[in-house]
Amino acid sequence: MKIGIVTNLYPPLVRGGAEWLTYLVAREFVKQGHQVIVITLAAPGAAGGDHGVGKTEEGVKVYRFNTGYIYHYLNAANHARPVRLFWHIQHLFNWPLRNQIVRVLMAARCDLIISSNLMGLSFNLPKTLKTLAKTYVHIAHDVQLLHPSGLFMVGETRGGRLESLYQSITRWLFNSPTVVVFPSQWLEQEYVQRDFFPNSRKIVLRNPSLDFVSADTAASTNKFNLLYVGQAEEHKGIFWLLETLKNINDTAWKLDLALTGQTGDRQRINRLVASDSRIKVWDNLPQEEINKKYQQAGVVVVPSLCHENAPVSILLALAAGTPVLASNAGGIAELVGDNQTGYLFKPGDQTEFTNKLKLLTPATVAEFHANIKNTYQPVPLAEYGQKLISFGQ
Repeated sequence: MKIGIVTNLYPPLVRGGAEWLTYLVAREFVKQGHQVIVITLAAPGAAGGDHGVGKTEEGVKVYRFNTGYIYHYLNAANHARPVRLFWHIQHLFNWPLRNQIVRVLMAARCDLIISSNLMGLSFNLPKTLKTLAKTYVHIAHDVQLLHPSGLFMVGETRGGRLESLYQSITRWLFNSPTVVVFPSQWLEQEYVQRDFFPNSRKIVLRNPSLDFVSADTAASTNKFNLLYVGQAEEHKGIFWLLETLKNINDTAWKLDLALTGQTGDRQRINRLVASDSRIKVWDNLPQEEINKKYQQAGVVVVPSLCHENAPVSILLALAAGTPVLASNAGGIAELVGDNQTGYLFKPGDQTEFTNKLKLLTPATVAEFHANIKNTYQPVPLAEYGQKLISFGQ
């Protein structure tokens, strides 16, 4: 089968878990004997992009395009709101880029087209993608069609006029792909209640464990080693976490920060941890090293201040048998059983977080590990890939 994947970022360009998932799925398709092409963004400042030439990377033919936008998607945080507004208008209706991508896909004659995050490419692609293959599958990883930021911050009022106008435009542009995949029930409900994808087949399919670590991993002996893996971004709660831990006068715990992606305020991180010997920062470690940290940690912390879909960091923690201390926001509660495989706390609530942290004794960590080992059933990457393939058969 010929498979086309359209996604805004593809390694080495990475912001979070969604990009790694796309990368691994593409390689899994090749492993299963399929021909795969990937359409994605060129790196910031890259001269020319590939523009229809493509380069083979690990068996996958990858086409990287420059967009002609006033700035690169990864550099959005560096620009003021009026500039970002103009960028979004460009992004909604980028016909020249759409036409370049369509030419590549028409020449490829794909049987199945899968789109992931399209923010940064163009939102006027989906209607055409549906006409270019027997089956068009869109995988929704966040709320980027519901809000330009791709984020629903906890506590923010939803449904203003501009937000409703934005949703009306994206609802029309995306219309109804053949199949829409949601990694969480929470995300499916957010789209369905706003009348998105009315004629699509909608499937809740949990993200795979990515085959990085095994659920048979022995329980860590580092009961008080905390681990954060993710972006150095405000909405991920990392700055809130560091400020909160500064107020906890306890030398029993240590924290490893494994920062990922090319964006975020590293300087702010360094200022916050400069005088605290309990905290170590690791920047863009190879994935193999991050996997080891999941296995070595006592507890993985996910302190998000936004509604999350299905964080890959939680899936990898559970696959390593490591309990999770996480914000109860979005689809997180579908992955973490409160007082079973970890603890949930109200996002941004320092008191509740501190109280839950104090409950993480060696005995509770060992109990949670046993619960994870007995109950967690990861979705194998091969099975996930075969499920996506089945939509096109």
